[in-house]
Parts: sequence; structure tokens; C-alpha cells
Amino acid sequence: MFASAQRILAGTAGWWLLSATTPAIAQHHPAPAAGHPASPQSMHVTTTPAAKDARDSAGVEHAMNALFDKPEAPLKVAPISIEGVHAVAGWIQGDRGGRALLRKEAGRWSIEVCGGDGLRSADVLAIAGIDRSTAIRLAAKVADAEKTLPADDVRKFALFEGLLDVKGDVKHGHGGQTGHGGPAHHGAPAGHAGPAAHGPAGQGNAHAK
Repeated sequence: MFASAQRILAGTAGWWLLSATTPAIAQHHPAPAAGHPASPQSMHVTTTPAAKDARDSAGVEHAMNALFDKPEAPLKVAPISIEGVHAVAGWIQGDRGGRALLRKEAGRWSIEVCGGDGLRSADVLAIAGIDRSTAIRLAAKVADAEKTLPADDVRKFALFEGLLDVKGDVKHGHGGQTGHGGPAHHGAPAGHAGPAAHGPAGQGNAHAK
């Protein structure tokens, strides 16, 4: 019995010595070996500005296509300039074109204003409801983005005369209720019955916010 007690004490002392000189396994997280992915606990997901811009650009394009794209009249949306929750997108559909001002709310982009060259201006963007400093930054981004475009694309953006308050709602000028030719014309923003419809003979230089 005395010999058994000695063995127990010796074993206890050996365990204490081992625990005192060896880091606890639960606290030891060795670096993953080459070729092996790190554990989920050691990974931190970071959203880069480039990834966020890509998601926002995709959201802007989706909002535009949802209203205007048609198989027989595909909509080209570019360039897309984003500043915070505001964006200006150029669009071309056939031989027509223009620009749109969009806003993101609750994670979704919607069109607020359709226009032409006015949406390149910080003054017009401010009139449309954007704070002045944001409007200046957004206008600068629009100018930079359009520098690399073919001249004919930029010319088409100017074909949309005046401003049309849309606010992302098809009933506000995109559903045939305001004399813009109805849904058949709005297979494209270009379907605003042409620039004349937005001048004195049509909707005027309509509805800036």
C-alpha cells in the first residue's frame, strides 16, 4: 500500500511539472501549415472599398434595368458614379441616352431624377436634394468617369432635356400617366418620347425636387 501511494504521488508530481512547463492546449493556436486554410475563428471578413463599390454599381444597374431594359431594346448603363448613398448613371438605349440620379435607402437603389447634362452639375444635384459638399464630389466623379467615354456616348447623354422627377416609382412619369407615351415608350428612358417631350412642348424642364 505504501508503494502504491508513492506511485500516485510521483504521478501527481509529474503531471504538475508537465502542466507548469507546457502551454495549455486550449490556449495554444499554432499557425496553420502551408497549404492549409486558417480556421474560421482566426479569419476576419473585411469589406474593401472596391468590393462595396462593385456591389453598389450592380445595385444601380439593376434598378435601371428593372424599369427600362427590354429584350428588343437592351439598356446600357455606364458609367456609374457613386458618392455615399447617391449615384449618377449614364444610360444609352439605341440612338437615345441620358443620365439618372439614384439614391440608396435601406440597402436598395432607386431612381429619383432622370435628366441629361444637368445631372453633371453640382448646382443641379444640390437642387435635386443632395447636400452641397456631396453634390460637388459627385459631379467631379461624373466628369472624371465620362472623360474616357467615346464622344458619341457623351453626346447621347445630352439628348435628354430637362429634369424628370421619378423617385423610383413607375407611376411618376414611367407608366403612361404623365404624357410620356406610356410603357411602350418606356421600354427605354429614351422612350420619353424624345427630347421635345421634355422641353416647352412636352413636360417642360420638369420636376426637379
